[in-house]
Amino acid sequence: MEVAPDGELLSYEPESAVIRSARRYAYEEAQAILEGAPPDEGEESLAEMILEMDALREVLLERRLRRGSLDLDLREQEIVLDHQGEVIDVTTRPRDRANNLIEEFMLLANEAMARVATDREVPVLRRTHAVPAPDDVYDFVKFCSVLAPEVRVKGIDDFPRLAKAIQGKPIAPVLSFALLRTLTRAEYSEVKSIHFALQNDEYLHFTSPIRRYPDLQVHRALFPETPDAPKVGVGELFRMAQHCTATEQNAEAAEREMRKMRALSWLAPQEGERFSGIIVAVFDYGFFVRLDGNLIEGMVHLSSLRGDYFELDESQFALRGKRRGNQYRVGDEVQVEVKLVDA
Repeated sequence: MEVAPDGELLSYEPESAVIRSARRYAYEEAQAILEGAPPDEGEESLAEMILEMDALREVLLERRLRRGSLDLDLREQEIVLDHQGEVIDVTTRPRDRANNLIEEFMLLANEAMARVATDREVPVLRRTHAVPAPDDVYDFVKFCSVLAPEVRVKGIDDFPRLAKAIQGKPIAPVLSFALLRTLTRAEYSEVKSIHFALQNDEYLHFTSPIRRYPDLQVHRALFPETPDAPKVGVGELFRMAQHCTATEQNAEAAEREMRKMRALSWLAPQEGERFSGIIVAVFDYGFFVRLDGNLIEGMVHLSSLRGDYFELDESQFALRGKRRGNQYRVGDEVQVEVKLVDA
């Protein structure tokens, strides 16, 4: 791939090739170099390459943001296990430059191969992401008007500006997760269509053929010399897209449930401990809190709120005390005590 100084993809050419790794860097090792750590002896040229890659990462990211791509401030939960497979900690994965470096290059590779498929008129599984439903957009805009009125979100065209404006602010996790819930789910499709979050209509999954079947289908279609590669018609591609989307969603649901169970197994012995967190949702029966540092969520029931009678104020996404006027609103930071862990 040839990339212009402004990040635009100038040319691309697929090649059947084999990768020979001269050195395998863990993300932490690469991040240390990006932060100025001296390279190991004899690896100066590799360190220089990583720094050059990071400069290109910045260019590609800026190009993607100019196009209107969403860059959400989201943290991922990480379950830390010991050698026996028992949970010893629940943390969040760092969202650093080394991780983003690989992400940006993969996005570019996926885009290039989608263009190759278009140029050659080869039917492949595309990765698409529909525009959010109007009702969901309306609800999110109303949510933003209360929690981030200074950003002035009026519709989907303002979503990228919102994502940038809230980066690093305490309210960022709440609004980012709310925006994520507003978006539709990405799917596989046999036809080319927009990927809303990336603002790109040339996109597919190509970079992981050993762990994801849609990527393997793209490899087989674009490199027909692959031994025993099956010929896939449009009808079969449609059924394949439906099946791959369904199995992906089932796998994601299973992973979420497993993460929840393992995280709660870590939290269970800590009943009585206090944690800081942020309110992420309110209802007439209480509110939900996401704990800082590990993203575990739990409910604070209305019956545990002493000293006042609280009612739901739907317009402000808050529980408000009738006598003293105290309130618990989405985005508020709170201290909670673990009373019961029930998986």
